[in-house]
Amino acid sequence: MDLNFLDKKYFHNTIGDYLIVAGVFIVTTAVIIIVTKLLLRGFKKKAAKSNKVFDSILIKGIEHTLLPLVYIGILYFAVGSLEFPYKVENKIHTVFVFLLTLLGIRTIIGVIRIYLNSYFKNKEDGSSREKQISGIVNIFGFIIWSIGLIFLLDNIGFKVSTVIAGLGVGGIAIALAAQAILGDLFSYFVIFFDKPFEIGDFIVVGDKSGTVENIGIKTTRVRSLGGEQIVFSNTNLTSSQLHNYKRMERRRSLFTLRIDFGTPKQKLEEIPKIIKTIIEKQEKVTFDRSHLASVGEYAYIFETVYFVDDPDYKIYMDVQQTINIEICRQLDAMGIKLATSPQTIK
Repeated sequence: MDLNFLDKKYFHNTIGDYLIVAGVFIVTTAVIIIVTKLLLRGFKKKAAKSNKVFDSILIKGIEHTLLPLVYIGILYFAVGSLEFPYKVENKIHTVFVFLLTLLGIRTIIGVIRIYLNSYFKNKEDGSSREKQISGIVNIFGFIIWSIGLIFLLDNIGFKVSTVIAGLGVGGIAIALAAQAILGDLFSYFVIFFDKPFEIGDFIVVGDKSGTVENIGIKTTRVRSLGGEQIVFSNTNLTSSQLHNYKRMERRRSLFTLRIDFGTPKQKLEEIPKIIKTIIEKQEKVTFDRSHLASVGEYAYIFETVYFVDDPDYKIYMDVQQTINIEICRQLDAMGIKLATSPQTIK
């Protein structure tokens, strides 16, 4: 076999040089693959037992980030040992910078997505939170891609500082114009992390109320009791006093009875006992108190408080209706009349 062809040069390097570089790259890569497979096997077993978020992120980071970086680094140094014309070296440098930037951006975005998914997976509200993760990842992705693009342009010879300085005044104008959008964006992060409400919660804001259907980056959509959709800006929700009835553990009910002045005193003493008995017979209800609270201008005023141990408004209304009907029935049986305000005749 004629070995003279190994001495033939292409781009200032012999074929033998190219073969040596290729052999070093292949052997080194093979060794790294074997070693990492053995190490990752042990890491995966440990991660499966510990079930920790950090372990899973570490393993995926090694597989999808560290190893590709190592391969690119080996190839870069191997090719760097060869001699090329300036233009060719410049193109090779550009390609490697592009690959490293692309890999770095995807790595950072991937770590953010993995962490958020792993963090909210074990939460009670994980399913609803995962629907919002894509929006946050897109925001971070836009920021990271912008920084990565600036880094790439700077490393391939563009004068990025001059461009940024030229865009300074324009950037201020854009920032002022986008002030409201940025405010809603920050409010979205407040809603996501602070969780004042979630999808499916029934909320009241001012004179508007309804069930939360969607939480977007700029707006939140609520379905009202009347059926129409109400669109709130996120800033409006985070800056307003908001009532979240889904978080209610139980409902408190306070009602008064106005009893006619002609009622005998011994019957007045029985009224709180009757009310207490009626309330305590109801399911999911906790009696608190019932008293003759005051003597009004035209009636004896009894005040009663009880709790319905269920946040469901329909159940609350059913209980209240049952109690009211039974009180009316018991008062009628005892001959006790409710007071009425005197009519003024002109």
